[in-house]
Amino acid sequence: MEQDHYQVLGVPPDADLGAIRQAFRRRAFEYHPDRGGSHAEMKRVNLAWEILSDPAARRNYDAARTDAGNRAAQEAAAADARSARERAARYPRRWADFEAWLKRISRDFTDATYGAEHDDRLTAVPVPTVANSASGWVFILVGAALGGILVSPAIFTWCKTQHVLFMPHRVLFLLTTLPPILGGWAGLWIHQCIAKTLGKAPTHRSGGGGAHPQPAAATESRIISCEKCQQKLRVPGIGSELVVTCPACRHRFTHGPA
Repeated sequence: MEQDHYQVLGVPPDADLGAIRQAFRRRAFEYHPDRGGSHAEMKRVNLAWEILSDPAARRNYDAARTDAGNRAAQEAAAADARSARERAARYPRRWADFEAWLKRISRDFTDATYGAEHDDRLTAVPVPTVANSASGWVFILVGAALGGILVSPAIFTWCKTQHVLFMPHRVLFLLTTLPPILGGWAGLWIHQCIAKTLGKAPTHRSGGGGAHPQPAAATESRIISCEKCQQKLRVPGIGSELVVTCPACRHRFTHGPA
């Protein structure tokens, strides 16, 4: 492997998504080209974030990292790395734009409103839905696709071998559509876990009532002064030590948590 993503971000392998996100923000502040870092360093940080923030890619990476002889895991991790490497190079070059980009990513999770649609004409099982979040629908659709691809054919094959294909059509339809629906619910649950890690209590809605959003915890910025030229600098309000490069005099210094 070309880099250890946990070492790049400075987190242990068992770190949760919240810790990984904080570490990514801290490293981005340190290595962003607009803050005195370099494009090459920023790509390494972005690559680590792309892999470790994606549950499936992280699972493949962990398997390949701990078992070099696992060919399937190595190939899956390599495929994830190729696509993540392309995304890692596409980031806002101005720090102010980069901060706004980070907030948009976070809001797509924290602004999500979860719900369910129930249509007895199709199935007795409610179908997961999400509003105000493009990533939420991605998680639901990927979960549904995996459930349909991995489980539905197995159920159909079992019905065929057991000679139960002549059961009532509604029952057969339910058996073959249930896995995608449950996969969609699994994807929604993962999205809720990520939203909760980013500081938001999940908001639910039902067909008969409105949503009751709950405030998400925000990471506030703060103003500090350069130790050398006293230039006022805005830094993210992360509760840990930051490495700061003054854009005016290029002095590099550390600043403790607020």
